[in-house]
Amino acid sequence: WIWCLEDDIYLTAECLSQLISHREKRLLIPLRLNSTGKVNDFTAIIYDLHTPFHKEVRRGTVNSVFTSGYKSPEMHEVQEFTFEGLLINRTIVQEIGLPKRDLFIFGDDTEYALRIRYKLGEKIFLVPKARVIRKINETLRTRYEWRDFYLERNTQYCILAYGENSKFKIVQLLVRNILFSYRCLVKASGKNKFCFPVVVLYDIIKNRNHFPQRFLPPTNKLSK
Repeated sequence: WIWCLEDDIYLTAECLSQLISHREKRLLIPLRLNSTGKVNDFTAIIYDLHTPFHKEVRRGTVNSVFTSGYKSPEMHEVQEFTFEGLLINRTIVQEIGLPKRDLFIFGDDTEYALRIRYKLGEKIFLVPKARVIRKINETLRTRYEWRDFYLERNTQYCILAYGENSKFKIVQLLVRNILFSYRCLVKASGKNKFCFPVVVLYDIIKNRNHFPQRFLPPTNKLSK
């Protein structure tokens, strides 16, 4: 087994024991909470890669289901994961390979989940009693910055790589690029209003999926 952790989470005492108690499954994830104990988890319960005209590929998240009055089952199937607490059987890594380094910063975990689901037919299970606490609570940003560029570019990569039909791919990419361009005009600043959508489109057309160091703040530049 491989337990994937990041440095912006705290582990509850029974997190691993709760996950491993369901080791008949090969992909298990904990429930993520914020510092006040509320669910703070945007993992997709349905990651829709076949409906062309739906607004978002994420059709329901853990946040939308696990409300205060919800009675949690022992396990709940989801369709993606993050690396914040993922417990994965090493046989999956042997069968499917490693995450794509080229997608690093946003979406590398989603691509890995989709690759495992579509190529291996493996299911992903949330274990609600296994819990981690996020140091930095995930919130909606009012301004677009470099992370929004990578999130959009890598989401479009996943749509192209795993979309289930041509109509879905064409409609989603067309609509997403129009909406992303509009949002950049409203929410991005300076030259990024135009650079973000143009470079996203360029990368998708040219199939440039590596991780160029553009748009990153100087302190976050990766060393070569």
